[in-house]
Amino acid sequence: MTDKIYNKLVQIMIKSVAHTVGPVAVMLANQVEGLTASPYKVTMDGDPVKIINILLEKYTRIIGPAAITLAKKGARSILKKNPKIIIPKELR
Repeated sequence: MTDKIYNKLVQIMIKSVAHTVGPVAVMLANQVEGLTASPYKVTMDGDPVKIINILLEKYTRIIGPAAITLAKKGARSILKKNPKIIIPKELR
């Protein structure tokens, strides 16, 4: 169950950033070790919090602090339903 929550969170993050940078969001996500992404599906193999952190770093390098704002907005619905989920502090 938790894996599905993390996958959904990353998928929402990718879609949120893709509204700004387009397909580059998916391309950058696929550069993260342990993460495989398409516009429709995300799978992770490894520590999801670490993977999310690395993805946030990549997005921040491309579009700056706006990446965190976009990811945070996207994460709100997940956090409302799963308040105890462990995620990077930037997304709280």
